[in-house]
Amino acid sequence: MRGGLPNSLIADTDADSFDWRRRYLSSMLKQDLCCWGIDASDRFPEVFQWIANNTGEEFHEANCAKGLSIKRDSVRRSLDLLERMGLLRCLPNWPAGSNKSNSSMQAYHVRDCGLLHAMLGIDTLNKLRESDALGHSWESFCIEAIINAASDNVTPAFYRDKEKNEIDLVLKFSNGATYAIEIKVNETARAKKVLPLDAMQ
Repeated sequence: MRGGLPNSLIADTDADSFDWRRRYLSSMLKQDLCCWGIDASDRFPEVFQWIANNTGEEFHEANCAKGLSIKRDSVRRSLDLLERMGLLRCLPNWPAGSNKSNSSMQAYHVRDCGLLHAMLGIDTLNKLRESDALGHSWESFCIEAIINAASDNVTPAFYRDKEKNEIDLVLKFSNGATYAIEIKVNETARAKKVLPLDAMQ
């Protein structure tokens, strides 16, 4: 709920934690970013909010640009900076050479779930449980935790093909081993058969 930032974790109450995260985001997103090649016309905070509202979903650059009335170059600059700041994780569609895969598509996740909840105005666990964002929040949290635990010898991706078959996380290790991982928050969820890897080639 609070994410992994120390000041958020050690706050006395959930309300104090939420307030700290909101102030942290405000100070970070409103700072002068000209030295990073970002100006007011790029609408940097709004791009980050767009990603938060759609975390874990396929990202369509054109839709974001149109929705925010900015140029696609502005979207790209903001996304690049958000990644460099460690706020976003971009997952490419795997494998890039697949005939079935929409290989140009990407999915973005807000890396810290506490910041995600603050951006969505979710300040209590009960609100999170009642929110439509619960599944995406859990998915982003699990993906970040799994990738961090997997070491630097792994290439992460997600999978979605033209038939809408999808896998939340695909991990390809340097030794050639590949794992497909589905993430569910529903208490009644059960293991299911996923696409064999040869269907993902």
